[in-house]
Amino acid sequence: MPGIEVALLNDQGNMVRTLKMDPSGANVVNLEALPSGAYFIKVLDDKIDLKSKFIKVD
Repeated sequence: MPGIEVALLNDQGNMVRTLKMDPSGANVVNLEALPSGAYFIKVLDDKIDLKSKFIKVD
């Protein structure tokens, strides 16, 4: 069973974290170690190509 690839990028476009997710259920991403700021998340598998922006605030 292939996983879903998730990439977190900072506001400069640099990759700060990559993850493999299980497509069969809910997944949790711990963002506690990331400093406050703007980030992009990319979610990719054979059926999904999702890109979104989020702001982390401590």
